[in-house]
Amino acid sequence: MLCLPPLCSDAFVWHLPLADSTALLLSRLVLEESYGGETTAWSSTLAIDPAIALWSVCTAQQVDAVRLDTISAVAAWIASRLYEVWEPVSKKLENELDRSTEVETWIELTMASVPTSTEEWSKDYLHRLLSVSDSWLSACGPAVTWKNIRAGQTCVPSWLADHRKPRPEPDQEQRSQHSSALVNRIEGHWQRRLPDAGYVLDALNLKLKRFHRLEQSFEMTVEEAKLKALKQFAYGAGHEINNPLANISTRAQTLLIDESDPERRRKLATINSQAFRAHEMIADLMLFAQPPKIVSCQVDLGEIVDQVILELVSEAKSRDIELVRRDAGQEVLVMIDRDQLNVALRSLCMNSLEAIGKEGEIELSVALAERVPGQQPTVEIVVSDTGPGIPERVRCHLFDPFFSGREAGRGLGFGLPKSWRIITDHGGTIVVDSQPNSGATFTVTLPLRPG
Repeated sequence: MLCLPPLCSDAFVWHLPLADSTALLLSRLVLEESYGGETTAWSSTLAIDPAIALWSVCTAQQVDAVRLDTISAVAAWIASRLYEVWEPVSKKLENELDRSTEVETWIELTMASVPTSTEEWSKDYLHRLLSVSDSWLSACGPAVTWKNIRAGQTCVPSWLADHRKPRPEPDQEQRSQHSSALVNRIEGHWQRRLPDAGYVLDALNLKLKRFHRLEQSFEMTVEEAKLKALKQFAYGAGHEINNPLANISTRAQTLLIDESDPERRRKLATINSQAFRAHEMIADLMLFAQPPKIVSCQVDLGEIVDQVILELVSEAKSRDIELVRRDAGQEVLVMIDRDQLNVALRSLCMNSLEAIGKEGEIELSVALAERVPGQQPTVEIVVSDTGPGIPERVRCHLFDPFFSGREAGRGLGFGLPKSWRIITDHGGTIVVDSQPNSGATFTVTLPLRPG
């Protein structure tokens, strides 16, 4: 018999037992993706296994800040989160002599908490099932009292103490109140040996975790690969196209010097200006392919946002568009290339201006992102507009050079590709959230690297 992943609070650790029957059922559970938490077999197992119920309630509170207060809620949470929160555990009973003694302890504790009535997995049922949580933890690690739990000094959510049911009668009386069938179920649940059930669950969960991770990152990986390929193409094509453009412009300017016919001069001037326009597009393409080296310095992101607003406020007013910053105004210091990030944010704002056209609003905000344990802290810059939104078929091409999104109100050019290039070069990401006729929100996430 193995143990469930450890429950921790400060320096204290508790290892609740994982019954072989529960391990087998969990293995089946993670394979049934359509599972919705209503399976009778799983709810019935939870109803006589306080260890997995207690572990789930504690883990859900610690990981997701979710309060599980019914058997059905516990079952649904495990079904949706098991492969993400489960970690392989090698800890097991020391030897077979210890096994019989500890199994008898689990049986007695289960008998002391399983209700005698057949309530339908209600709040009262779960609270009664967890009524001896202090004894479970004390038997599996450092000693715990309900006073400790109420004070928030353990892994058990303190709210559980407020709903604790009175402690049941002594063990023998409790046994006599249960039907013989229920007693046999409880004893069989903890005594049943299924060799390697726990190890199979660990191996299965590791494979599923890798599968889900790949599934979640697949679209992002494809997008990054596509943009990298475009970058390589842009760098090569830019050099090749620039040479004939330079020849065209030079010849047009030379002919203009000696040309006196007004109509021919106009045509030559048009040729020259269009050559320069193509050259500017190639310059943008080259910037996308190989931007300048990042020169980082400590910058307040709020100052960059304010500067971008100041630079574009006249353009916005001419279109009757309100360009505003709405956040707490806190100072957020990071190490970035100030000029490059200014270009990226300016391009995002220009994209929103073009999308709105006339009359609307663009909001910018800066805030520290919610901290994820074990991951580098980040900061978010959000640009939201009241434009026409972006259809799904257009959204997947937004960062492609030369892609025309004019049908969605987004112009032709390199604004968004440049933004993507600069932000990713800083180790960040840019995510688009939009529905047709509901505007668009661009969220830039950058690693927080204070100076």
